[in-house]
Amino acid sequence: MFPVDGSQTSSSVYALDPATDTWREATRPGEALPAVGSAWTGRYVVFWGKTGNPDTPAVNVAWDPATDTWLLLSDSLLADRFPGGTPANIGPGRLLFWGGTIDDGPVYADGAILDLNP
Repeated sequence: MFPVDGSQTSSSVYALDPATDTWREATRPGEALPAVGSAWTGRYVVFWGKTGNPDTPAVNVAWDPATDTWLLLSDSLLADRFPGGTPANIGPGRLLFWGGTIDDGPVYADGAILDLNP
C-alpha cells in the first residue's frame, strides 16, 4: 500500500493484491496521508509518525484491507517522531515502534508497543 504522488503527502492511496498482482485504489483516509513508517499486523496496515516537514501533522491510522476502512488510532508520545520510530510486527495485531527523532534532535533509544487486539 502506497501513497503514490511522490510528495510528502498524498490524497490517493493504492493497494497491491498479491494474489492477482493488480493495484486498486483504496478508500482515502480522510486527510492526505504523509509518507511515514508503516507495518503490517496481520490484519491492518498501520501508518505512524511524522514527515520531516514541521507543517505536516503526525499521522496515526490503520487501514483494514478486508473492509477498506480506516481507523484513527489514539495519540502517542511517539507520534511526533520522524519517522515515528521503526515499526516491527511482534505478533498478531501488535507492533513495536522503536527510535525516531524530533526536528533534527537526537535519535531516541526507546519505544512503545501498539496493540490492536480487541
